[in-house]
Amino acid sequence: MEQPVKSRSMVILTLLNIIFFLGFASSCFNGYQQKKVITKEMEKRLDLEDAMNRFDREKESLESKADSALKALEEEKQAHQATKKALASEQATSNGLKESLEKANKLKEALEEDLREALISSKRLKK
Repeated sequence: MEQPVKSRSMVILTLLNIIFFLGFASSCFNGYQQKKVITKEMEKRLDLEDAMNRFDREKESLESKADSALKALEEEKQAHQATKKALASEQATSNGLKESLEKANKLKEALEEDLREALISSKRLKK
């Protein structure tokens, strides 16, 4: 009687060992699969973080270029305004000189006319 109980208990223990071994193997396989998934997810996160850092650096670079371009534009505006003021001053001076030249020409013409009249009257007096 003891023999069948022993053999039965051996069979039950063997089946339990096989079930536990399959459970252990399944657990190990699931752990391996989860580790692979976690590793892939970590790689994706690191890649995205690197890409984000690159974009941040590029953004900062573009912002600094934009700032320097705005400063250059402002300097160009100021230079343009100064040039416009100088041009306006030169035009005013030029207009003043034109008016003076016109007055001098009118005066010259008047003096030439007076000189002609004086020559004509002196010729008449000599005759």
